[in-house]
Amino acid sequence: MRLKITAIFLIALGAKLTSQTIGVNLSYIDSSYKPQADFYKFCNGKWLKTTKIPDSDSRWGSFNEINERNLGNIKTILNSVSTNTTAKPGSDVQKLRDFYLTAMDSVKAEKMGLSPIKPQLAKIDAVKTSDDLIKLMAEFRKKGIGSFIGFDVEVDLKNSNRYLIYLGQTGYTLPDRDYYYLPQFESIRTAYQLHLNKMFEILGFKTEGAEANGKKVFEMEKALASKAMNAAAQRDVQKQYNPYSKVDLIKSMPNLNFGLYFTALGVKMPDTLIVAHVDYYTELNTLVKSYSINDWKTFFEMEINSRCITIFIV
Repeated sequence: MRLKITAIFLIALGAKLTSQTIGVNLSYIDSSYKPQADFYKFCNGKWLKTTKIPDSDSRWGSFNEINERNLGNIKTILNSVSTNTTAKPGSDVQKLRDFYLTAMDSVKAEKMGLSPIKPQLAKIDAVKTSDDLIKLMAEFRKKGIGSFIGFDVEVDLKNSNRYLIYLGQTGYTLPDRDYYYLPQFESIRTAYQLHLNKMFEILGFKTEGAEANGKKVFEMEKALASKAMNAAAQRDVQKQYNPYSKVDLIKSMPNLNFGLYFTALGVKMPDTLIVAHVDYYTELNTLVKSYSINDWKTFFEMEINSRCITIFIV
């Protein structure tokens, strides 16, 4: 709501946002198709014939167009506030201006180096036990930093009168399990491992140490992905609806200590949860103990660096 108000305010200041057509675009209709025979091509036929997928994208559709338009509008807003020298302290305009100018100040970023994330790195370094690791994950979750436990609150697929927590696979960076295993993705794996090495160099490791850590993180991600569902398998929604009672979940996956995790998160653990990817969590329960605490600390150093180094420039 606050950003919506800000956008309206900036329009009043003269920021010209990209216009958009409301409703059905009749120019996309291809009347050479009968709607009762092929309604999709009747509605979209001309769009399909005339639209080219940009070289930067693997797919293109209405949501891509919306995203591109929104990015353009955001850029217009940010450009407008960036030169505003009279914004009232504490106002939305002042906050947006300072946020954008800080993100764009590469000289300051280079000067600050790792100092902004040193408190998080210190917390990782302080981890001594698996329980410490679980509590750290909960704390990072509150800050939007991922881990190997992923969950969302969604409507119960079999009872629309209630919401449930769904536990899903996560913890690996490449788009899908297959990227870690199928031969056609070998070049992507090689490039990603080089990226991991570079990220550890940014953290201050020399080449040998950075390569060792990068190799370890890739190995751990591959292990996490080993029992994950690939995209094709996830088409079967029924296989991803696996109710567990709180007691059964804690008992069947003791190494994950879900009771401690939800307590540290400040969330009351519900009596029933849905484990969308049972094989993933069963394997994860083993991996938590098969890898050392130092390995997991390395894993989270990479995670914090990846999350905090990213700046979305539009």
